[in-house]
Amino acid sequence: MSDFEIKKALAFIDEHIEEKLFLNDIADNLGYSPFYVSRIFSQIMGISIVSYVRMRKLQYAFLALQNCKTILEVAYQYGFESHDGVFIAKGIYCRNAKWILFKNKYIFVAK
Repeated sequence: MSDFEIKKALAFIDEHIEEKLFLNDIADNLGYSPFYVSRIFSQIMGISIVSYVRMRKLQYAFLALQNCKTILEVAYQYGFESHDGVFIAKGIYCRNAKWILFKNKYIFVAK
C-alpha cells in the first residue's frame, strides 16, 4: 500500500465520517483485504485503523461542539452510542490533546 493509498483511505474516512464505518468498507474502497489494510495502516500511521476512525469522529464532534451544536446533535450526527460518550470525550480532548502536522494536514490527537 502506497502513500497515495493511505491518503485515499484517510480521505474515504473523512468523506464518510458521519456514517458507521467498517474496516471492510475502507478495504473494499482500496481494493485490498481488510487484514492487509489493517496491518499496513497500523505500520504506516502508528495507530490502528479502528482507533483512527474513532479519533477522527471525536475530532469532528469536538469541532461541532465548538460551533454551538448540542451534545445530542453531535452524538446523533457522528453515530455515538449516547450523548454521554461525546460529553466525556469533549472533556478528555479539551484537557489532553494537541494538534500535529501529518503529511501536510493538521490532525488532533490525544497526548
